[in-house]
Amino acid sequence: QAQANIAKCAWPIFDNDVFVGVYDRLKRDVHLFERSGDRGATRADETIVGIEDPALIHAMGESSFDRLMGEIELLDAAGHSYDHARVFDGTLTPVFFGSALTNFGIEPFLREFLELAPSPGPRESTARGPRQGRPPPAAATWNGPMRHRLPTTKAREQFADLLNEVGFKGKRVILQRHGKDFVAMVPTEDLALLEELEERLDLQAIRRSLAEPGESIPWTKVKKDLNL
Repeated sequence: QAQANIAKCAWPIFDNDVFVGVYDRLKRDVHLFERSGDRGATRADETIVGIEDPALIHAMGESSFDRLMGEIELLDAAGHSYDHARVFDGTLTPVFFGSALTNFGIEPFLREFLELAPSPGPRESTARGPRQGRPPPAAATWNGPMRHRLPTTKAREQFADLLNEVGFKGKRVILQRHGKDFVAMVPTEDLALLEELEERLDLQAIRRSLAEPGESIPWTKVKKDLNL
């Protein structure tokens, strides 16, 4: 029996049963990756080709291309189409395929994650009182790991248990000092996502800077001016 209410947004691509990329069904792009041999320590090089681009057959190989086309046809016929509104009201679950181990397929997930993540809610500010964030839709649901709050005094007594809860069960624990959030314990998968997001934000800032008009300053001049 087919599983209901799931929209497969990124579909894996295989070449002789070797994972080589993903098909982004939302953007209708094929992401083909090259293994770097460093087990995902660096971002994998990728080639992005539109699903209707004639060059895709050459990039993938005829066998892999035929296999992907058959799978896409089946998904379109039997699967659920992506609907942003249904995702927000909790009646549709988007599914993305990727590998954090090799850094394959992470970008389509992160891009859509930024769109789907609830906006920050109200929070206390010691300087100006409550700060209001944009509330998410009333029926919106979030299926990520639940957060647990615990005073630091209790955390010291339960530290070994907390490590197991976070490391093996994927829980997020916020430690509080004097009744206020102080520090968080999160799984390494969460940390990897945060670092990936930071890298992408840095890259966007660099691209904006490079696109700005004006004369570039050589690095040798910068070092000289700063006495480096």
